[in-house]
Amino acid sequence: MKIKAFRWWKQEVGSWMLLFLIIFFVFLAYANYSSLWVNFGGFECKNFRDLMFEAPLILYVSVFFFFPKIKNRFCRYLTPLVFGLVFYTSFDVFYSFLKRSPHPSDLRNISMVTDFSPWLGRLIFIWLVIVPTASLLFLVWHTVKDYPAKKFFISWGGRTVSFILIAMLLGSAAFGDFYTRRFNYIDWSQERTIKSNGRLASFIYYGVQEERNKIALRSFSKKKLSNTIDIHNTLYPDHGMINKRNIHFIALESFLDPRLIEGANFNTSPLSEELVPFMLEGGEFSHVESPVYGGRTAQAEFELLSGIKALSKIDSIEFNVMMGRPADSFIKKLTDCGYQSIATIASGSGYFNSKQAYRTLGIKKVSFLKDIDQFREPDWMPVFDGDVFQYHQEAMESFAKDKKQPLVSYILGMYGHFPYGTDPEKQPDIIEVQHDDDRVHKIANQFFYRTEAVAKYIKRLLLGDPDCVIYITSDHLPPILWDGTRYMLDQHMNIALLLDAGKPVGVSGKKYFQIP
Repeated sequence: MKIKAFRWWKQEVGSWMLLFLIIFFVFLAYANYSSLWVNFGGFECKNFRDLMFEAPLILYVSVFFFFPKIKNRFCRYLTPLVFGLVFYTSFDVFYSFLKRSPHPSDLRNISMVTDFSPWLGRLIFIWLVIVPTASLLFLVWHTVKDYPAKKFFISWGGRTVSFILIAMLLGSAAFGDFYTRRFNYIDWSQERTIKSNGRLASFIYYGVQEERNKIALRSFSKKKLSNTIDIHNTLYPDHGMINKRNIHFIALESFLDPRLIEGANFNTSPLSEELVPFMLEGGEFSHVESPVYGGRTAQAEFELLSGIKALSKIDSIEFNVMMGRPADSFIKKLTDCGYQSIATIASGSGYFNSKQAYRTLGIKKVSFLKDIDQFREPDWMPVFDGDVFQYHQEAMESFAKDKKQPLVSYILGMYGHFPYGTDPEKQPDIIEVQHDDDRVHKIANQFFYRTEAVAKYIKRLLLGDPDCVIYITSDHLPPILWDGTRYMLDQHMNIALLLDAGKPVGVSGKKYFQIP
């Protein structure tokens, strides 16, 4: 009897020890070799504090799915690793594209990828949903087969209870205070923060900070402050606004000047000659600083339309916390001073809570082109900027007909979105590019047709209203800046044109929220 018990104990302890060794070596190897594809890759552990969150979290995730009685060794030892590896790889891909850590609030925006790239959306769905679900079902099937019914329910029930308790702990205010104090946050470098603390620990930290900021905002909003001021009355006072000129904002998706790509050579300039008369001396753009790189267009929109810096304190996307109620913004200030407001958005209405957000910022009439039948197909191809301009021009004329109020209009073009395609019949390739990255070739040809369309739209606006103000910029750079593709400027610097009654005005060095 004692020998049998000893054998059982030996087998049980051996299984757990083998699991711990596998976890240790797999995640240590991943951490080290990930330096090949992300800057924060590698492993840095100067003291126990650096591992006090990441190691227990990864260990818990793996142990949660470990069932020592499963006879199939592949299922027993390797399936528990799937869930942690799915998170790690997803974290790295996200950071590689957007150059920042993902936040829990980013999860609500994942489905938007499918609208612009169905195959990429399917790939994400397979990796984030199908792979973990299939692994879980595979695990459940083996536990049903190898465990008695009573032990099956006890084992899964215990794990479920532990998960609920840990979720409650992570969501508690006490844990948030403790986590914030103990987490090794490095304010000058997010890469160093992730490298020092780990991916999962950093993901939870940013989630904790978002929740703490929400609580602080709710608390602040309930206070009755007698000395509050209207910041926009201070920044944008209405001194009668005698000369209320029409204002046109145009933000174009990934509107990158390919001439700023290091090592790229062209058979002819990718800039349309039609745009040169509206540019600064020497055919130059201004260069302004976007709050984002590679994605999160709504953050750039928020700064342009509100005149307020996007801090991502409550949510990774400011648009996501807007409920449709009016809020102070540059556009709202203009409408309060008698302006009409109209916008044309080249995407559908399902992005970044956009319907509510535009209403909050003060835009009265908004058209989402991908919600309109004539622009719906093909689903994977963004609407060409020239078609967006044409639609918006007609919409403005209809909207402003028989009205004497000044107009503030806004366009968001999406033609430069990944995968940077063009319509070969309407926009055949005419720019030949010498560069190892084929995306530079696509972007260069897009840029020619986009700048041509921008020039024609400017001419139409000035023909009908020579005194108007026009501002054109990109939302952010496309996520193509890898080791082999380098940009001559900082990755947050984007091209821009400001025209005052048709005359170019330099705004280089400005941040987006300073433009209004």
